[in-house]
Amino acid sequence: MKKTDKILLVILSLCLIIVIISFLSYVFKGNHGLSWELFYEYADDIDVLFLGNSHAADYVPMELWEQYGVTSYNLASSGVPMPVTYWTLMNALDYASPKLVVLDCYALEHPNKTVSLAYTQSVLDGFPFGPTKLKAVYDLSTDNDEISEKDRLGLFWPFGSYHDRWKSLSYWDFNKTENYLLGSNYSIAITPPAEAEPTDECMPRDSVGVTYLYKIIEECKARDINLLLVYAPFPAQRSKYMEANLMEEIAEECGVDCINFLDMELVDFDIDCVDSNCHLNTSGIRKIEKYMFDFILANYDIADHRGDSRYACWDEMYERFMPTKSEILSVAETDALRLMLLHDATMSSCVYIPQGSVLYDDEQLIKLVKNIPTDATLTKLDGAKAERSEYLLVVDNLSGAIHEFTGDERIESLSCSLGTVDYIDSPDGRVLSIDGSENMLYRASDGEALIVQGIVGYNGRAYDETLSWSSVKAS
Repeated sequence: MKKTDKILLVILSLCLIIVIISFLSYVFKGNHGLSWELFYEYADDIDVLFLGNSHAADYVPMELWEQYGVTSYNLASSGVPMPVTYWTLMNALDYASPKLVVLDCYALEHPNKTVSLAYTQSVLDGFPFGPTKLKAVYDLSTDNDEISEKDRLGLFWPFGSYHDRWKSLSYWDFNKTENYLLGSNYSIAITPPAEAEPTDECMPRDSVGVTYLYKIIEECKARDINLLLVYAPFPAQRSKYMEANLMEEIAEECGVDCINFLDMELVDFDIDCVDSNCHLNTSGIRKIEKYMFDFILANYDIADHRGDSRYACWDEMYERFMPTKSEILSVAETDALRLMLLHDATMSSCVYIPQGSVLYDDEQLIKLVKNIPTDATLTKLDGAKAERSEYLLVVDNLSGAIHEFTGDERIESLSCSLGTVDYIDSPDGRVLSIDGSENMLYRASDGEALIVQGIVGYNGRAYDETLSWSSVKAS
């Protein structure tokens, strides 16, 4: 065999080995890094990037597309301090040129570059092999007791960390489904809040998180990318108020925009917390999301791409996202959670409370009913509660209309995005129907209420498969 043939054979063999190990790395790492998959496919379209830790992970790009026509992606991840977020940004900018980066600054005071090897691995698994990943692994493992020298190979090449998973491999490791949440999550819980501990003091600037925040600011300025710093609301301890106050100082010093939600009263911690002292649930996130996007659209040149044929693929993604949202709705196993999830501009809903219902004695459920409209205040529920009379609420988020009926009021042929609603008397009692369908008839029984929910489809088309009915019983 000629020398050149031997060299070629060696090169081809090495290439084959690399391909095989890369495939095995993809299979063995499971769902780690999977949230990046669609990012690489649609990177050229993305105008807004969400970065940070779990406080930013619930901004849902597909809902923002439906409401605002904004193309966005969520690269926030649980358990990542600012240094990991910096490298997340650097990897993203190898592929995308966003007009705006929204950065949550929670954990700015964290003293180390990483929280744990596992959290860091879950982020870096989404990076492709290349110079950025190599630099990220080297930087995050340098002067860091949480990541040893031997961990570096596994961070750079996932097969080194997951090679012993072969016994637990399943069908889904080889057939991974696309996730149209685009990196985001839903937080479905309601937890009583802890006491907040506000202060006007600032934390010291000596943390590694502050150092990397300045690096992010410099990088965005160098690339002419707008940067919006945010601090999400929650029942914060004193140290977290100090952290948010420092964020405001740095933003003013560097000439970048910031929103400190701890200083605002946009959410109701009694119904908007997923845990007692750290995170908001989906209802709370949607409230700050609305405020934030009103600010974004007023201050930055972010286009509405709905109806633009060049972005038709985002309409298609929204259609594929709808079954995912339907599954999320089905996860809500309690009455309170079902009501909490109805605070959603992409959903229309109907709630019925019969006369004399003991539900009027459940303050949390009544507060959650009041929470349903995203941009209006209910005017008849308190009166119905005081008189314990019948109450019907129809929230049509397609048109923005809110319909309330109490006592003897009845409706016929009310057109909304759920369908045609009739609320009439019949020989068998009150009847609430949608589009006259026999399986959509409901006759109230004592102590119960009714929820009807349906996702509003893109361009005003109701997504029929998500229309569901459920009864609510008093606790």
